[in-house]
Amino acid sequence: MLKQRGYFTIETGGKKVVLRFCTWTFKRFCELNGDLSLVQLQTLLSTGFSMNQFICLILCASEYEFIKTEKPFPFNDVHACEWIDDLGGLAGDKFIEMIKVVTDSFSGNTGHDQKKSLKGKAGN
Repeated sequence: MLKQRGYFTIETGGKKVVLRFCTWTFKRFCELNGDLSLVQLQTLLSTGFSMNQFICLILCASEYEFIKTEKPFPFNDVHACEWIDDLGGLAGDKFIEMIKVVTDSFSGNTGHDQKKSLKGKAGN
């Protein structure tokens, strides 16, 4: 069974923070950023988010499970910034892995198809 796309876990202070980048996350992000259209969201994904927007996206991804299970959401922007620091900062390898999860979840790429196509090219 393939791992469900859009999940990224950050280990911080002995705890795990689960981020879920999915349709609801992007919907919530659009809502919190002035009701962005899908075209505006796609533009942000291709040209880049502001720092505030990216922190908002991380918070939306962490909020998903709390909303789904009807629990109070305990995090704010300070927490999200600390999570990035725990990933090694904005240029850290783990941060870059998280960026890949964000882009793959929006595009529908699971990573499985990519590995399969790379394997096929290696034989050429």
